[in-house]
Amino acid sequence: MKENKAKQEKELEEIRTDTMAEISKLSAELQVGIASLKQEKEIMKVFKVQQESGVVTLEVGGTIFKTTITTLTAKEPNSMLAAMFSGRHEVHTNAAGAVFIDRDPTHFALILNYLRGGQLPSSLPILTLEALQNEADYYQLHDLSLLVAEWLSELGRS
Repeated sequence: MKENKAKQEKELEEIRTDTMAEISKLSAELQVGIASLKQEKEIMKVFKVQQESGVVTLEVGGTIFKTTITTLTAKEPNSMLAAMFSGRHEVHTNAAGAVFIDRDPTHFALILNYLRGGQLPSSLPILTLEALQNEADYYQLHDLSLLVAEWLSELGRS
């Protein structure tokens, strides 16, 4: 009888130990989840301010650009840039709240100017046009890509 009671107490102690370990694990996971939700809440605050003001700050490869959400979404509504600000995709922001895009910023000003006015400078070098077409393809700016492809074709390059 004593042996049986000792065996049961040992089994209960093992169950308690396992249960406490599981509770600790779940508590740690819960803390990670809470931290993640707090971070998400801060990001949403930034987007709320951006949507209310219409102004967005982008950090493209370390260079800061400011524009409006309308500029990023109106001309090419099926582009990656438009999708980024539709709420369909997670975007990464830096500590200052700028949306981070991990791309070379060299031609991004040309892209923004195209999105603002629908035009590009007519005197762009061929190498710039080729690089710009690559960026347009990356950002899924189909009209810009077609425009650049047409220019390259007229210049004998494609």
